[in-house]
Amino acid sequence: MRRNASLHYPYLSSQFCSMIVREYIDDSDSELLSPSMLNRMCFISNLTTRQMPTSQMLDALAISDPYPKQTEALKANCRRLCSLYGIDSKFAMVLEFVAVVNLNAGLTAVLGNLECEGVNIDSCAVLAEQCDMPLSDLKNALALLVDQGLLQQSFEEWEPAKMTIARPILLRLSGSLVQSKGDLLQTLLFEAPPATFDLSSFSQANTDLMQRYCQNAMAKGDSGISLLIHGEPGTGKTELVRSLAKACGCQLYEVRNLRFDAGQVDNEFGARHASNQRVKMLSTLQQMLAATPNTMLVIDECEDMFSSSDTSYSKDSMQRLLEQNQVPCIWITNYAAELETSFIRRFKLVVPMPAPEKADLRKIAGQTFKGMALPDDYIRRLCGIEHMTPALIQNAGHVARRVDAKHQEAERIIDEVVENSLSAASLWDSKPKYQQQLRFDPVLLNIRGDPISKDHITQAIRQQDSIRVLLCGPPGTGKTAYAHYLAEQHDMPLKQIRCSDVLSKYVGESEQNVARIFEEATAEQQILLLDEVDSLLTSRDRLRSQHELQLVNELLTQLESFEQPLFAATNYDTLLDRAVMRRFDFKLFCDYLNAEQVKTLYKRTLSVRTLSDDELSALSLLKQLTPGDFAILARRLKFCEANKTNLRDMAIGLLRDENQRKQPPQAIGFIK
Repeated sequence: MRRNASLHYPYLSSQFCSMIVREYIDDSDSELLSPSMLNRMCFISNLTTRQMPTSQMLDALAISDPYPKQTEALKANCRRLCSLYGIDSKFAMVLEFVAVVNLNAGLTAVLGNLECEGVNIDSCAVLAEQCDMPLSDLKNALALLVDQGLLQQSFEEWEPAKMTIARPILLRLSGSLVQSKGDLLQTLLFEAPPATFDLSSFSQANTDLMQRYCQNAMAKGDSGISLLIHGEPGTGKTELVRSLAKACGCQLYEVRNLRFDAGQVDNEFGARHASNQRVKMLSTLQQMLAATPNTMLVIDECEDMFSSSDTSYSKDSMQRLLEQNQVPCIWITNYAAELETSFIRRFKLVVPMPAPEKADLRKIAGQTFKGMALPDDYIRRLCGIEHMTPALIQNAGHVARRVDAKHQEAERIIDEVVENSLSAASLWDSKPKYQQQLRFDPVLLNIRGDPISKDHITQAIRQQDSIRVLLCGPPGTGKTAYAHYLAEQHDMPLKQIRCSDVLSKYVGESEQNVARIFEEATAEQQILLLDEVDSLLTSRDRLRSQHELQLVNELLTQLESFEQPLFAATNYDTLLDRAVMRRFDFKLFCDYLNAEQVKTLYKRTLSVRTLSDDELSALSLLKQLTPGDFAILARRLKFCEANKTNLRDMAIGLLRDENQRKQPPQAIGFIK
């Protein structure tokens, strides 16, 4: 006997096949049913290979029931369904027929073959006669169960032979006695995991409007509550839906297409394509949950359901699902462009889900990494990685937590998970990134002239005004670090542009690179930092080539039209084109550290509280030190951890050498 043959109900299949044979087949048509078809349906192994007359065929179909317990369980549950839905118990035979047609591929093949051969089977009329039930009452019962979502109607009007029942419900009918309608519903429900965050964690989306609309529309009993949330993968769309359902006081259920039963992937609705399954699942749940308050449905990665319309099912049916649904539905997609306009305009709310703000990512990271003892600086750096998403943070945190990692081990594991995931998706930026050996401190930025300018610049960045700032001064004074610091403090992405990002050996391509850089920065609302800008905006008086002049002109044009904050840093402001200077709102000269700043940074770098008189005397003579010099000292100290003797003497000697390098060379002349 075949595996799971009991679930094919060979006895009932033979009974229903005999019913069709008596009604539609005579000896002249007996070739329409081959012995192999009957064997496939009823597992009859001793049939002759020759065609059989109708009488012999009926004799062969008169088999004993090899699985009487399973047959009786199905019959009992069909009678129970009639009782639960207030239907005449005679209708139980119709439910048995629909169930067996769905479960027994052999019976389905028999009916399909007869139809292909031109036999017009009216199973509704045959069943009405067999169960002694008026045809109108039978059709009314079918309509009731279709409305309740228990049966799925095909394109044919009220044809039981072509109706479907969800696979989980079929399996439930084959088991123990159904006690209530809830028993059937539970086989279809997939409760969504609980929300991890509250709506305040998703400031990049208009969560206030979503919550207010859903709550008010449900309170008024509106139908057609359909929302579309779209955005890049991993931006937190699914988590947002869970948080929205929680905020609205609703139980959230997922509309799935496949499930696992006994270790096997099971096709829930007998449909060939996953999109068919999900549409049927959604339709069934809409009907079965229509009277259940405070419920929501979520359909994740929904684009395949729309792309299959007009091929696997009608576009009109999908449009009705969006406009007439009784249970609020939230649809999620990474590819909104794949949806036709006719579908999009039927959503009550279309909500874009851009990448989270850095502050939101840090909040998510703080919750995810709780208990791992990770420093704030590390979390801030991690959340500043390009293409970082809530999903990636949660995955990395899950791995680190499962191996009980903390402190630096947790940092290494999280970094590895993030880098490997982004690299696999071709999203990891392997270019060298700006690194600070010492954390930037604005108190140690020595601006020559008006110190109030820093306050004005900070205010402009906070308001995301189109401010343009030129930072000039000796190397290492903190020009680049200042721009990065302002971007970090205000959670704005910064794009650092170097000469190599712009210049090309092909004529005209450098100008195209400039246009592309400014266009991308505008689209992504980035702060631009033009580092070593003197190599790009050299005075046109010094240029001889036409393409070099065109590059300067293009840069000047882009500077004037750029509406985001922009910084330019140079060590050689005297080389800049004269037209550049008037295009900057602020021109800050970053000078060498003053005496107090030198002492502060020296103590901080060596982790000492007091200085000796010799140290104070030596440091007071070093007038041309920069934060960059102390970064060199910090690196040198890392290599001296094994030998900590005379560290202070080494530090003074290194700083003295760095100070000396900045002295102008002495002129060579004759001694008089």
